[in-house]
Amino acid sequence: MKKSILSLALLFTLILAVNLQAQIKIGVVGGLNFSSVDIETDGITQSSNTNFGIGGIIELPVYKMFTIQLEPCYLRKGTDFKEEGNPLDFVFETNYFELPVLVKVNFGIDYPYLFAGPTVGYLLTSELRTELDGIQFTGDLKDVTEQFDYGISFGTGFEKSLGFGNLFFEARYTLGLYNCQKGGSFEMKGGPVSETLEWEKDRDEYKNNGLQVMAGVKIPLKF
Repeated sequence: MKKSILSLALLFTLILAVNLQAQIKIGVVGGLNFSSVDIETDGITQSSNTNFGIGGIIELPVYKMFTIQLEPCYLRKGTDFKEEGNPLDFVFETNYFELPVLVKVNFGIDYPYLFAGPTVGYLLTSELRTELDGIQFTGDLKDVTEQFDYGISFGTGFEKSLGFGNLFFEARYTLGLYNCQKGGSFEMKGGPVSETLEWEKDRDEYKNNGLQVMAGVKIPLKF
């Protein structure tokens, strides 16, 4: 995991050094994440959650029509699910600091572009919620959730010149590649009631997926 983070940092430093005299763009991005979870456990039905993400963007020229786009952001993931034989509805929610590193193919302003690349997420919070007889039960899942999440993102976008910068819209799908279930025990608490639950890494395996619809503004830096 540490090697992956170090590799991304070295890649960023190398590209920045090579392109110091080229036009680098920075900006802000935000939008919706229609998140779902690929759950391996039998007897689970789920529906996607509408969450959000917000962050920054750095676009670095590489060669002709190719650029590297980094989008460090705060991203909320999760799902709503039910367990067979259990009348309760559960809300599973995680928050990550996410770093997609995307190779972008540009066809010019006012034309669609394509991109794809890996993404790494660092877990900030993980929570499970349900309600029983009007009492809200909450469980902190951070100790039973892996600290890092890995995936691959791909999608398309459109960029429009504003004179001082560019307005852009993106739609991308992120496919989770890593089992985020760490396994272990946690407590569900509601009022004076507390119950300890046990999860297993392999039996309760899941991966994060999501369709992100984003918009933002980029402006060029001049050196």
